[in-house]
Amino acid sequence: KNCGRGVEVWAHHEALLRSAASKGWNVLTQKYIEKPLLAGGRKFDLRVWVVVTSWNALQVWVHDQPYARLSKKVFSSAPEAWTDTSMHLTNRAVQKVEGEEAEIAGPRDSDEPWIWLLPKLIGSGGAIPAAKWKEKVWPSIVGGIAAVAAAVQQDLAFEPEGGPARLELFGFDFILDSGYHPWFLEANSAPDMCPDAGPSLRNWVQDACHGIADIIAATRAGTSLEETGHWHRAISSARLSTHMVKAAAVQRTVERRRLASMPAP
Repeated sequence: KNCGRGVEVWAHHEALLRSAASKGWNVLTQKYIEKPLLAGGRKFDLRVWVVVTSWNALQVWVHDQPYARLSKKVFSSAPEAWTDTSMHLTNRAVQKVEGEEAEIAGPRDSDEPWIWLLPKLIGSGGAIPAAKWKEKVWPSIVGGIAAVAAAVQQDLAFEPEGGPARLELFGFDFILDSGYHPWFLEANSAPDMCPDAGPSLRNWVQDACHGIADIIAATRAGTSLEETGHWHRAISSARLSTHMVKAAAVQRTVERRRLASMPAP
C-alpha cells in the first residue's frame, strides 16, 4: 500500500525533473488540479468502491455512495504551502497520523472529522448541490470507471472457461475541480477497510461488504442481479475473442522486452 507515502507536489517542471532523475525516473507524474472543489475550505477526494466479478466478459459493479476524504488544513495554493501534506494530500492514512490522532489505536468512538459520507457532502451546506451530483458528477464518475475498466480489459481477461472463480475489489479515487468535473486519480487494488475508523465509516464498510456477499452469491448461482443495496451493475459486456486476448498477451511480452532492453538512465 502506498497510503500517500512518497507523494510529492512540485510547482516547477525543473524541480520535478530533478526529483525524478534522482529516483532513476521510476516515478509516476500527474497534473495537479490547481482549483479543486473544496469542502469547508479543505481539499477532498472521493473513494468509490468497485467490484469486478469477471474481466471476460466484463462485469463491473459500482457502489453509489462514495465517501469523501478531506485534508486537515484549509487549502492554500501559496508556494510555501506545497510541502504541507496535511493540506494537499487527502489520503486517510496521511490525516490520521498527524498530531494527536497518531496516538489513537483501534476503532474510534467518534467519527473522523476528515471523513464525510455522501449525505453530508451533497446535503444542505455541503460542497456539492444535490442536482449537480445527480446530473453531472456521478454520471461522469461512473463513465470514468467504465472507461478505465474497458481500457485494461484485454490485459486482464484470463478467466477460466468455467466462468469467474473470484472477484476483485478496487477503491477508485476521484478529485473534483471547482467546475464539478471529476478527475480520475488512481485505482487501488486493496482499498482501506477502515477497521480503526469512526462508527459511521465502519458501518458503511459493513453494509458495502454485505452487498458484495449478495453479488458473490448471485454470481456463483448464475442468477441475474442488477442491483443490491447501494451496489449497481455498471458494465455488462460480451466476451472477448480468444484471438484478442492472445494478441494482448503478445503485446505485453513485446513491451516488457523493450523496457528490459532500455539502458539505465
